[in-house]
Amino acid sequence: MRRRHTISGGFHTPTRRHSLANPLAELEREPFQEQAPALSPELEARIAALESAEVPKDFDASGWFWMILFGIVIPVILLAVGWRT
Repeated sequence: MRRRHTISGGFHTPTRRHSLANPLAELEREPFQEQAPALSPELEARIAALESAEVPKDFDASGWFWMILFGIVIPVILLAVGWRT
C-alpha cells in the first residue's frame, strides 16, 4: 500500500473510501437493529385522534393584518422617524 503525503507534513494512512454515488451504501450493509416495541393502545388512540383532527388555516385576515402592521408598517415608520433625527 502506498502512503499519501498530507499538507501538514505527516503521512496519512489510507482509509476505506466512501462512495460519492451512494453515500448510504455503508449504512445499508450494516445489519438493522430490532424494531421498537409496539405502542400501547392508549397512545395509538391518542395519536390517531391527533392525526384525524382538522388542520386549522395557517393565517386568517386578522393574522395577515397584524403581520403587515408589525412587520412592515411600524418598522417603516420607525425608520422614517429615526432617519430624520
